[in-house]
Amino acid sequence: MSNTIYHSHHIIPKYLGGTDHPDNLARLTVVEHAEAHRKLYEKYGHWQDKLAWQGLIGIIGHDECVARAYKSQLGKPLTEEHKKNISKGLIGHSHSDETRKKISQGNMGRPPTKGNLKHGKYKKS
Repeated sequence: MSNTIYHSHHIIPKYLGGTDHPDNLARLTVVEHAEAHRKLYEKYGHWQDKLAWQGLIGIIGHDECVARAYKSQLGKPLTEEHKKNISKGLIGHSHSDETRKKISQGNMGRPPTKGNLKHGKYKKS
């Protein structure tokens, strides 16, 4: 039995009008999904793809993804529902053991995030 985790990737991103129709979805591993968003970002320069790419490979964490998504709205007011949807969309991504190790190594020496403190992963001194 494989431990590989798969994501559904929107070929035409939802922010560009893509739908959840099966013809617009591709089944990708987490690494493939991150690479797809990196390529989209390099080709078209959309902040949404940069955020997805960096979040998927663990360059930035959930709290940072949400914060950057808010900032990228360029002062446009966000409804509470929109904020919840952004947060909800970033939750539940599982990483492979190899990716977890890379994330851990990348976080060495960095202070814990507020979200990790909130969820009890670190104790306040």
